[in-house]
Amino acid sequence: MLSDYIWQFIVVGIISYFIGNINFAVILSNKVKHQDIRAHGSKNPGTTNMMRVFGLKMGVVTLLCDILKGVIPVFIVYFVFKSIGATSEVYRFAMYLTAFCTTIGHVFPVFMKFQGGKGFATSIGVLLVIQPIPTLIILFVGCVILLLCDRMSVFALFYITAELVFHILAYFGVFTKVLMNTHSVTLPMLIIAILFWCLVFYAHRSNIVRIIKGVENPSGLRKALFKNRSNSKNTDVNIQPFIDNEETVAATTAENPIEKGQ
Repeated sequence: MLSDYIWQFIVVGIISYFIGNINFAVILSNKVKHQDIRAHGSKNPGTTNMMRVFGLKMGVVTLLCDILKGVIPVFIVYFVFKSIGATSEVYRFAMYLTAFCTTIGHVFPVFMKFQGGKGFATSIGVLLVIQPIPTLIILFVGCVILLLCDRMSVFALFYITAELVFHILAYFGVFTKVLMNTHSVTLPMLIIAILFWCLVFYAHRSNIVRIIKGVENPSGLRKALFKNRSNSKNTDVNIQPFIDNEETVAATTAENPIEKGQ
């Protein structure tokens, strides 16, 4: 029973919260770019602002680091609880608790005066471990939406809502044959999924207002992708005249042996 592991859950929640306090956007912007991301753009220490301010590569690196920040503690909790003989219900709840507390730590970090990121990337990491197949499907659809609308906030809100819908359906047994016992959703897990949804929506409250007004800023991803593609094409075009010129010189030299010093 869950009540037999109360103190373990408390320890897990506290440690997970402080792990969530590690903000890679702030670390990378200061260590790599020697600037604080909180002083630029939207001033939000998250993936989207990193991409807008410092470019696609820095955005991707930040995204991957935040995802790993979610993946690693959930995996550790899984192995620790399994090693002490916890049942599936117990260790899976511990994983959900770890996921939620890590994300809270990212959104409301005590070491940054509770002004953190918006929890999207971290929530991807934790849920990839807990519910990998549905999360991958949701992410695939979300990426298509992102490329079409170029609004990271829309992607985030779609993602966390789709996760909540999945958990509600799974709780009522819609996916029982697909998920089986290892990925089933109990009431405590569903409650955490609902809290997850509330947390991410609250963190995106200003984005929601801008979306409703039709003034939400683009993520810059589409622009960055097409810019890189355009630069690649320009490079090919710029190289071609030199290639043509070298071929012309070689042909002229072959026709005039005197120029070759013969």
